[in-house]
Amino acid sequence: KLYCADASFHVMYKNVSDLQESTTIDHILREFDVAYLDGTQPPFRTVSVPGGGQMFEQYQVMQGVVEADAVVSVAKMKNHGFMGITGCLKNLFGLMPGVPYCRPRHYYHHRVRMPYMLADIGRIFHPVLNIVDALIGQAGLEWGNESELGRVVNGLIAGDHAVATDTCAVRLMGHDPEVDWLTPPF
Repeated sequence: KLYCADASFHVMYKNVSDLQESTTIDHILREFDVAYLDGTQPPFRTVSVPGGGQMFEQYQVMQGVVEADAVVSVAKMKNHGFMGITGCLKNLFGLMPGVPYCRPRHYYHHRVRMPYMLADIGRIFHPVLNIVDALIGQAGLEWGNESELGRVVNGLIAGDHAVATDTCAVRLMGHDPEVDWLTPPF
């Protein structure tokens, strides 16, 4: 059985009534009988970070994702306000439940906390396949404006290691993945 998992910001903060309204691919998922795991609703499970955590020793996560045989991370290539870029590792943030059941997302969505939390959840979920959709990438600021339209790249990046896959995306975006933290775009 295939699932699409997300803890949608739009559902959490009542901009839409359910997860299906917050995606443009619902019709495709229905066509292939892919069910949603909605991270805005229980059940959740507390799991420990393998080898110990960088930020916390354990996290509350979606039970259905923890019980899955495998996790695949499919991310859109774009910039991110705190992390510099969004790739497969940052994409896992969508699996973190939100209020009222867990810590507020804005607690993690912070320049200092987010890198540590992402390292931890990357070790918890450990995707077996990581895909970056670089067909049309978003450039400039995370949320963009008319002067920062998408860029046609016509690319897909895939790998079995989230950090290595994201490193390829960073290079494709014209950035140096080896620069120190807080060097643009990081």
